[in-house]
Amino acid sequence: MKGVSATLALGLALAACNAAVDADGLARVRRTIGATAAEANLLIEETLRRDVTRTYARIHREKLLEHLHDAAEELDRPAPETLAGDAERARQLAVALAGALQSLGDALARGDAAPGNADALKALQQRFTTIRHDAAAS
Repeated sequence: MKGVSATLALGLALAACNAAVDADGLARVRRTIGATAAEANLLIEETLRRDVTRTYARIHREKLLEHLHDAAEELDRPAPETLAGDAERARQLAVALAGALQSLGDALARGDAAPGNADALKALQQRFTTIRHDAAAS
């Protein structure tokens, strides 16, 4: 009986992995994208005000990227035809956010928060704001 239970559990787990993404799943991903972009903006503000160390900012940025990757796994599931456009838009936003987070990591590594050298971070703030708005509008 244990073998049957284990086989059934494995079958259910595999079926769940192959299940199509639904509208609620896409909405969760969009909310996560928007919230992560907003949090990245807050991190930039704190960095520019020197309220956080470079190490904290670097680690926090890494955690934001991990959180995005975890949420975006939902987008690996197939989408029904009725949601295909929404799923593709969510994928595009996730890729844009991952790219912006990578750029933030690069900027932090260069020390772009130094006085007079904050233009790169301010430009990234605009990217994050655009992504956040686009995620809310999708």
